[in-house]
Amino acid sequence: MNHFTAEDTFIIVGIVIAYILFTTWLTFRIRSKNSGDFMEGSRAMPAFIVGILLMSEYIGAKSTIGTA
Repeated sequence: MNHFTAEDTFIIVGIVIAYILFTTWLTFRIRSKNSGDFMEGSRAMPAFIVGILLMSEYIGAKSTIGTA
């Protein structure tokens, strides 16, 4: 049976930390400044972000983890 080595664990943790930092940066970059921006999505959200959000609606935890 394969086991993770310390190097593998550091790589995985590094990827997770990089993902968290990227999403935090992205959140602060395109956040809403007031309630009007919040309701309209600032009208500046790039198409690829909208696409990712739509995909996340269709691919949920039930379909990726499964139900027993």
